[in-house]
Amino acid sequence: MRLLMTLVLLLTLCGCSNKNCKGNGSDCQEPSCQTADCPRLATTQVTPVAEVAATPQVVTEATTSESVVAEPVNEPVTVVPDTASAVQALPQPTSENPVETRPVNTVSEPVSAASDPLMDIAPGEERSEVPVVQSLFTIDFGQMAPMADAESFLVTQGFQVKHQNGKMLLSLQSGKLVVESRSGTLAFSGKETSQIARATKLKVTWGADRYPDNTNWDREFLREALGIMVMFGTEKFGGGIFLPNLPYLIGFSLANKCQTGNLYEGAYYKQTARYMPVNCSATEGQEMTTVLDLKDTFKKAFNKDMPAPSGVTISVDSRGSRNGSKAWIKKIEFLP
Repeated sequence: MRLLMTLVLLLTLCGCSNKNCKGNGSDCQEPSCQTADCPRLATTQVTPVAEVAATPQVVTEATTSESVVAEPVNEPVTVVPDTASAVQALPQPTSENPVETRPVNTVSEPVSAASDPLMDIAPGEERSEVPVVQSLFTIDFGQMAPMADAESFLVTQGFQVKHQNGKMLLSLQSGKLVVESRSGTLAFSGKETSQIARATKLKVTWGADRYPDNTNWDREFLREALGIMVMFGTEKFGGGIFLPNLPYLIGFSLANKCQTGNLYEGAYYKQTARYMPVNCSATEGQEMTTVLDLKDTFKKAFNKDMPAPSGVTISVDSRGSRNGSKAWIKKIEFLP
């Protein structure tokens, strides 16, 4: 009888007295088992399957009352936590070993077009760092081999080189198109292209080693060491007797003794041409990357919407100078 009572007491402590419960306390599956008769289950918090599936799983070594020796397995085993047995196998949070959960953002906010850092560039503004944007049209002199006869090279690229009152000396040196002029030079090298029709920005990497000594833009001596002129539209206008008809144009100039971003009229094409000096405070020999907003500048210059850009011209004007000028370009890019 004493042996029988001892056996009943052990069964009560190690199992469930409810007849619907099977196995020991840790294996009780029936809801009716979760009573005071099953103390081990009654004190265990069971995490719902939906929460387990949404929570990153942490694999830990489970400790049981019996030692289990497993053979090494070469292939990984994936356990899907979608059954009740998988729920019980997970380590449960306790006061001594809390489980930290963190919300995870899986949806990224769309990028607004207004966040484009190129959208707020003022006329004549210089940017030292420019985000990478797909170029519509690029002239990269850094990719070209050094050569003395750079004028012939430009002709093969579709440019038309014209000289007045002297010769513009062109050469490719150290990844740059070097443009040197003697006193009295007014010269152009222009190209028409439909590739820039969708452009709204102009980016130029350039610098001047020597400025004309007679420059003073505020006194209408609009001289430049180097300029990039952009043509707009296909309609052409006269500028005076013996002058060719030209479309709207804006010339961006490397010059000194000027006000950066101001727009000036020239002696000719007063209704359809404007000239804007940039980087007026730059020192000789300084390399600069200039980014210009074509739409805003055109609106400011002519008080109308910008026609599609249609051509680009490299220019130099050192007329009346005693020392001429010398400048260079590394890269010209038209950006959307």
